[in-house]
Amino acid sequence: MKNIVSGAAILGLVMFAHAALCQMQGQQRIDSLLSELPHHREDSNKVKILYNLSYDYFYINFDEGIKCGQQGLQLAEKLNWDYGKGNSLIAIGMNLRAKADYPAALTCYYKALTIFEKSGEQDRIAMVMGRIGFINTCQSNYSKAFEYEMKALSIDEKIGNNYGLERDLENIGEIYSAQGDFPEALKYYFKALKLAEQGNWKRRIAVDLTEIGEVYRLQHNYDSALGYSRRALEINQAIGDKLDFSLVLAHIGKTYQQKGIFDTALQYYTAAIKVSEEVKDKDGIGACYREIGQTYFSVFTAHATNGSRLEGSNMSNILACIHKSIEIDSEVHNLNELQHAYKTLSEIQAYNHDYQASLESHKKYIECRDSVFSAEKTKTITSIELEYAFNLQKDSLNTQARVTEERLKIEKKNRRKEQLYYMSGIVVLLAFSLFVIRSNRTQRKLNNTITTLVNEQEKTIEQRTAALNQSNQKLRELISFNAHQIREPLTRITGAFLVKQHIDKDEFYDEYLPLLEKASNDLDQAIKDVLERTQENLHT
Repeated sequence: MKNIVSGAAILGLVMFAHAALCQMQGQQRIDSLLSELPHHREDSNKVKILYNLSYDYFYINFDEGIKCGQQGLQLAEKLNWDYGKGNSLIAIGMNLRAKADYPAALTCYYKALTIFEKSGEQDRIAMVMGRIGFINTCQSNYSKAFEYEMKALSIDEKIGNNYGLERDLENIGEIYSAQGDFPEALKYYFKALKLAEQGNWKRRIAVDLTEIGEVYRLQHNYDSALGYSRRALEINQAIGDKLDFSLVLAHIGKTYQQKGIFDTALQYYTAAIKVSEEVKDKDGIGACYREIGQTYFSVFTAHATNGSRLEGSNMSNILACIHKSIEIDSEVHNLNELQHAYKTLSEIQAYNHDYQASLESHKKYIECRDSVFSAEKTKTITSIELEYAFNLQKDSLNTQARVTEERLKIEKKNRRKEQLYYMSGIVVLLAFSLFVIRSNRTQRKLNNTITTLVNEQEKTIEQRTAALNQSNQKLRELISFNAHQIREPLTRITGAFLVKQHIDKDEFYDEYLPLLEKASNDLDQAIKDVLERTQENLHT
């Protein structure tokens, strides 16, 4: 026994070195936030840093996480910033839950829920409901846990919050696992793992791998259990998550314990207790003490002869571990772990022929088990799941109805648009037709007017042409007449001058000069007659 304890201590220190690495990596993020803190005034940014510090301390130091969360809450209240108050309360609740102070954690969560329900922050509402459900799972209040988890699941599905949905699925899987319904548990865990891997959320991947490994252990599929647990351990070490790191160490120890490799199991339990004590994880500490007591008992029975009894230091060591586990589980009201502790204690007492004590311990085991697995709780969970499925189907139908209604509205609106376009087209066509008709009428009137004007102009031209022709005719006649009237006396005058060359002066003066005088007078009279006729023609 001493050799086993010594070996456990050695490997515990090795495992603790890994946990220290986790702490160092987590501390780097915290140091970064702490360095920012002095540079911010009393504003919302400072509140954010404080509640983010509280979230990060959750993985390595619960007390510091609570302290930072409370500082953020006080500043958010001073600023009257509801969102900051709600997130600070969630961070405080997480750390209180990790310390197994479930009543105080629930108080914080319910206050945060009231704030976010008032502001309508659906993703925050779902987150808080999921955390309330998880605490009820830890307290073995599965009906209430299932109710809150289903509410959270419904909200996250509606708003498309895959990160929250992954957490909801994992929490529901844990409820089924705690009640021994392993196929249902695995179904939910694998759904959660798929979402976590799609989002590349390392911490959530590790959690899902841990839970899947635990279910396989409970089904005695040890190789699969160790495979999933070790994958989770590597991720937890890489991201600096000490809380889950200690949990996986304990799960691996339990797997080796069930395989009968007790020394390795004790080594993992010892390492897990060291990390759990550092982060003050009471649930983890209680579980590990019970498993160490169970392992010591298994080691003794494996080497004992028939009729051997546990005595002295062996009995003291085993019972001390089991009673330590019962003390812690009772303090945090973890009925699920408490029933296992009482069952282990009853078996040890019966082996040691302390039948009365064994009977009392068995009664307490039955009480805890019945509280956890009551038919009423199972019935309630089934009812809640059916109600959730019904509501989901109802929501789906309502959504489909709304989609159909919206589609009809759109189609109706489109038909109205088409009708409007059609009527507008008709109106435009009619307007264009009227325009064309009016244009044709106007054009015809204009053409008629032009034709009339042209005809009148032609008539005028014909009349003027006729008048001009008539005037020209008269003018020709006048010219002809006038030329004859003037030419006759002018010819006599010209002839008299021609004769003058062939006769003497006396004869010319005696005979031709009187003729010349008469011809001159006739010419003068002819000219007067021409002028008179011309004046008469001008007035006709």
